[in-house]
Amino acid sequence: MQGLTLREGEVMRWLSSGKTDAETAALLAISPRTVQKHLEHIYVKLGVETRTAAVMRARPCCTGNRHPRPAAHGAIALLNR
Repeated sequence: MQGLTLREGEVMRWLSSGKTDAETAALLAISPRTVQKHLEHIYVKLGVETRTAAVMRARPCCTGNRHPRPAAHGAIALLNR
């Protein structure tokens, strides 16, 4: 599985904080459609189909397991900046 690009990591950061596509677009100075395309790529890379699943996959499990899944390792590093 490929890691996320820097821009995909930025989109994930705002996604995980609850921002809409339009809000994320404004924050990153890109169009909402570009945000949607980044999300499509993120979903494929993380092997998920929804925003919620992407956020859950990119964060360590809430059960105390501090070791991220290998597929999400790059996303977690970007979210923790």
